[in-house]
Amino acid sequence: SRLATGYRDGEVFPRWDNPTLAGAGGGVSTATDLAAYVAANLGLRETPLAESLAATHETRFEAGEMRLGLGWHMWWTPAGTIIEHHGATGGAWAYVGFIKEKQLGVVVLTNTYEDVDDLGRHILDPSHALRIQPSS
Repeated sequence: SRLATGYRDGEVFPRWDNPTLAGAGGGVSTATDLAAYVAANLGLRETPLAESLAATHETRFEAGEMRLGLGWHMWWTPAGTIIEHHGATGGAWAYVGFIKEKQLGVVVLTNTYEDVDDLGRHILDPSHALRIQPSS
């Protein structure tokens, strides 16, 4: 009952309901829950999972400029290493990112199929140029 209506190309887009691929688009969360998750990843919130969360930030594979952890993409930027992941369905997009060295994190959610990764990275590292400039 609390889910935002999703949109794509200005039209209402129904929530995905595919139990076969529930891990790809079936997750439902709130900004508050995701902010708590970011705080735990930054070590700002006590959790018995702290050691396991830290292990997910370790580089497991390198692909050009990007490094991959367990479920995380990691980029070096002038502001520090951004650890991030996003998820999207036909009518929603979510971005979670943080810089451990700065104890800074961001959650960006939208109820449209619009890539908000760029905005999340810009919030974490203002030197990251936005592809689309906000209107004034």
